[in-house]
Amino acid sequence: MPALDAVASEVGEWFGGYFDAFRSLAAGERTDLASILGFYGVPLVVVSDARYVALPDRGAVMGFATTAIAQLLQAGYAGGAIHHLDIRPLNARAALIEGTFSRLDRRGAELERVGTAYLAAKTDDGWRFTSLILAAT
Repeated sequence: MPALDAVASEVGEWFGGYFDAFRSLAAGERTDLASILGFYGVPLVVVSDARYVALPDRGAVMGFATTAIAQLLQAGYAGGAIHHLDIRPLNARAALIEGTFSRLDRRGAELERVGTAYLAAKTDDGWRFTSLILAAT
């Protein structure tokens, strides 16, 4: 469907901006951590093997993002690679994004490989993640 193809294209471009912003923050190339908030909806649900958490406000979302980025900085993260990315529009205002990503150190060695599924919704302020599901790879 042409309309859903346009949604997929729009979401893909938006996700590329997120990937670049997250990568540059986690690699220490940028320090404007608050800029990442423009990609997350509030509330935000995060599900991993270890837990389910609903982040109810911007402060909690910022705390989550700050912790994730600090852990990568400490691990020597220098960049990432996308191995697989699938964007499936669900309707004009929602898309499911699934991907497999590598986190790389300064030598280019893989620190870890992660799978993530994102539910994104188009809000009045643009596309935002509403749920993140972190998967074992």
